[in-house]
Formats: sequence, C-alpha cells, structure tokens
Amino acid sequence: CAPEVMLKLPWSTPADIWSAGCVFYELLTTNDLFTLDSDDSDTDLSESTDHMHIDAIGGNTTNTATSANINGNRGSNADDDDGSGSDSYADDYESDSDSSGGFDPDIVYSHLSGIYQLLGKPPARFIKGGREYYNSKGYLKHNPDLKPVNLREVMTNEFDCPRGVADSAHEFLLRMIKYRPEERATASALLESRFLRNAEQQTNTVNGAQNSGINTNSTSSSRKHKK
Repeated sequence: CAPEVMLKLPWSTPADIWSAGCVFYELLTTNDLFTLDSDDSDTDLSESTDHMHIDAIGGNTTNTATSANINGNRGSNADDDDGSGSDSYADDYESDSDSSGGFDPDIVYSHLSGIYQLLGKPPARFIKGGREYYNSKGYLKHNPDLKPVNLREVMTNEFDCPRGVADSAHEFLLRMIKYRPEERATASALLESRFLRNAEQQTNTVNGAQNSGINTNSTSSSRKHKK
C-alpha cells in the first residue's frame, strides 16, 4: 500500500502508481519490495548486507538496523515544510477512509520502516499524519538510526541483475515510489520512459530474429524439397 493509504491521509489514483511500482519490482526479482509480515524470520534487518533480500525492507524493525551505503535512493522526497497544510494536496485528492482503515499498527510500522529505508524521512504532512510512528523530526520512533538500503546493489548482488538493467530499473522504479503522490509519474509518462522503450526495442529485436529464423528454415526446407 502507498504510505498515504496506510496513514489514512487523502489519496487517489497516484496510490495505484505506487502499487504498480511494487508489482514491477516483484516481476523483476520475484520478491516483494516491502514486507507486511513483521513476524517473518526472513525479514531480519540485523542480517548482513551480503544476504540482504529486498523483502527484508521493513521487517522485524525492533532489531539493530543493517548498515547499508547511501546511493541516492532518497532523491528529493524529504522536505522541510512545516506541515501547515499550505499545499493543495488535501484539496486535490479525495479521502476514502473505509478502504484505508483496519491496518495492524505493527504491520504499518514495518511497512513504513521499509519505505523509510528506501526513501528517507517523509514530508511533513506524512509525519503529522503518522505521529504514532514518527517523531517530530521525521525519524521512526522505535528505530531512529535505521539505515538506508542500497536498492540498486540489492538488485545487482542478490538477484544477479546486470548493472545496466539494475540502473535503468532503479530509475524507473523510483519514478513510481515517491512519498508525494503528486510527484509520482503518471501512467502515460511511464509508457514513454526510457526503460520501457528499451524493453520494447529489445523485444522487437528478439521477435525479428525469431521471425527471420522461421523464414530461413522455411526457405531451406522448400529448397530441399525441390531437389
């Protein structure tokens, strides 16, 4: 779930873009981007980064945080606004409290911890809406020293993604996984992204080669028949 949904803040279609990012990562690696199971033994943040699977993000956050290197995942999501409601976010997005209620606080905290590891401190409106999870400075209450996860390195080292693929996939993913819904890419913008254009070109190249092979075999077979 997008953070605004879990914190019962106003939300709308950009929450679907967040979900699309999570699905994209799962299709790429066969692992969840964030875990919602805080009791899963595979989600121990104290394990070494050499075996840090991405589904460990957010899991078992009462343990000592792992020490991973910062690699720019945080982007420009964190800000210093005062949370006074001066932006138009609440006016632009309709709230659906029925759909966003009923989350177990431990699961929410686990999920927000994973998001924190990937994106850093949230904007002020998220801190204000999640007072039970964040302190006044935007750090997690129970894990203020939680370290970021190097997602690009996880894709490369844990899932054997070639560096070029990991770089472009990381860039594509972070267009969808942003705190502020208004900063997430739209579906139409994602369709024009470099990552999908390159994927389409590679698919066309493979299909062209396969079609060429079929025609060659067909021609060869025809010649043999004539002989």
